[in-house]
Amino acid sequence: MRRYVDVLPIDRPHGIHSLEEQLRELEIRSEERIETEQQKFKEIMARCERESKQEVEQYASKLFALQKEYMEMSEESLKLKTLIEKLKQEKHDLQQQLLECTTELLNLREDHMRLQQAVQREREEFQIERTNNNKLLEELTKELEKHSDMQPDTRLRSPSLLELPAQYRELQQELRKVKDENKLILETNEELNAQLLANSLQEGRTLVNQNSAVSLADEFETLTKDEMMKALHDQKEVNAKLKSYIDGILLNILENHPQLLEVKNPM
Repeated sequence: MRRYVDVLPIDRPHGIHSLEEQLRELEIRSEERIETEQQKFKEIMARCERESKQEVEQYASKLFALQKEYMEMSEESLKLKTLIEKLKQEKHDLQQQLLECTTELLNLREDHMRLQQAVQREREEFQIERTNNNKLLEELTKELEKHSDMQPDTRLRSPSLLELPAQYRELQQELRKVKDENKLILETNEELNAQLLANSLQEGRTLVNQNSAVSLADEFETLTKDEMMKALHDQKEVNAKLKSYIDGILLNILENHPQLLEVKNPM
């Protein structure tokens, strides 16, 4: 400063010119620096804008993905709610069907027990009828043998006794026929009883292993009960046929040969 002060009065125009040049240089350098700083600032701003734009795009993409995922999850949640309601309804329906099947199973077991009791009664009645028929056949056989063993002179005393040999042969044929028919009927009845017993056992096993299926329970009820009722009906027909046949034979003897049923003391 001292030098400038000392020089300034001496060479003032030259000093002013030098200062002006220095000032211009400073201005130029300042402008260049400002331009440089502005350029850097622009580059920084451009980079920040690019980065910000990229971040915005990334965030927008993430937001779109999240919105899409949210929509998908909302749809899935709605589907799951619908499925849950459907499963609840199906569960309710299955519980109702199970209750109905349980009630139907109890009814079937009661029907099965009643059918077993009916079969037992039919067997007992048939056994009684068979025993009575056998006794009747034995009595008829003894009566015929008794008449066949009578003395010739005793048989000659009554005109009706003269026809006893022919009547005896006829009755023997009738008795053989009755025995054959009775044997056939008994065999048929035994087969029906065996079939009925097998059906009853099968029905019992099926009832024990019964599931919560409605269509299967209805089919079991229809088929098994029909078969059981048909077997009972067939057995009743067999018993009625046997009884009717024996009654017919007895009626024929009473109408045509009543003396064979009379108890006579040998002379």
